[in-house]
Amino acid sequence: MLNYHSDLATDLHSRDRVHTYGSFYIADLAATSNITGVAA
Repeated sequence: MLNYHSDLATDLHSRDRVHTYGSFYIADLAATSNITGVAA
C-alpha cells in the first residue's frame, strides 16, 4: 500500500540544517479499487 521514497528522505534529512525534524518518511499511498464503496 505504501511506496516509500527512502533516497529522497535521506537527502532531505541531511539538508535539515536546523534539525526541525528527527527524520523524514516520505511515501505515496496507493489507491485501491477493492475497498467496498470506494472508487479508485
